[in-house]
Formats: sequence, C-alpha cells, structure tokens
Amino acid sequence: MKKVVIVGAGPSGLFAANELAENYEVTVIEKRDFVGGSGLHSDGKLNFHPLIGGDLTKFLPENEAWSLVYSVRDKFKELGVDDLHKENGGLEDLEMKAAKAGIRFLKIHQNHIGSDYLPDVMALLQSKLEERGVKFQLETEAQDLKYEDGIIKSVKTDKGIFPADHVLLVPGRIGSP
Repeated sequence: MKKVVIVGAGPSGLFAANELAENYEVTVIEKRDFVGGSGLHSDGKLNFHPLIGGDLTKFLPENEAWSLVYSVRDKFKELGVDDLHKENGGLEDLEMKAAKAGIRFLKIHQNHIGSDYLPDVMALLQSKLEERGVKFQLETEAQDLKYEDGIIKSVKTDKGIFPADHVLLVPGRIGSP
C-alpha cells in the first residue's frame, strides 16, 4: 500500500487522513502534543456553507461543493456533535437590510461545539482514525522534504525520516510562516 505523510493535525489534516485511510497507509505528523489545530481552544463554531471561508465552488461544481460540506457536517454528527436548530425568525429582515446595503446575506447551517467539548471531539476523531490504521506522530516537527529526481520521497523531522509516496502539507496557522 502506498504511504501518505500529512504534516499538520488540524482540521484539514484530520479530514484528509479520514478520506485517505481506506486506500493508503497514512501517517500524520504534528509538532504539538494534540490534534485539532490552533482552533482547538476556540469556541468551536462550525459554519456549513460552500462560500464560508472561501469559495469552494471555484474548485468544484456547486452540487459537489454542497456534498462535501454535508459530508463534513455528517462526520461531526458521527462524533456526537448535535445540530443547532434555531428559529429563522428575523433572518428575512436581516436579508432585506443586507440587500439595501449592497451586501449578499448567506443563510448558513451552523453548529456550536463549545470550547469545553471540542478537545474531546477531536480526540475521538483521532481515536477513530487510529482504529482505521492512521498513525499519529505528535510532538514531531517537520523540518525538511527530501527529494529524488524532483519528487518528494520523505519528510525529515526532529524525530527521524518518514518515507512517503505522497506528502500533504497542511500546517495551518502555526506553520504558515
């Protein structure tokens, strides 16, 4: 089986591992001692719309973008995150006010996990990924990529070298520099 090394155990790295685990041997490298990324200790708001956080429809047809958004929402449901159902009262008024100001108002589906519960949700996701064979190397800092003939063949870390057929770099906020 081909090996994939993912650098970064934030939401992008975890969801990539979830998608790849069926067909690849996946190792996730994370420099901190926990999974979940920089947002782990935030209030844990989830906004489900393909136009929030960027325009997903630039990369996928709209129906596929929505399908992807719903699959992420469903994964959180599997992890015990309940849907928030709020009254839609007042949204029409906000939509009209936004239109008058020249602003497009997006009605979105939103969940709120909460900062107390979010670490448990991410730990559960890690556990489920480990059950599927995903390996986690926490407190391991990626330092360099090793190439052969212009192709990445491994990730050098402070704890050793991790060979890979494919490498996905998703360092998030902490690794952006």
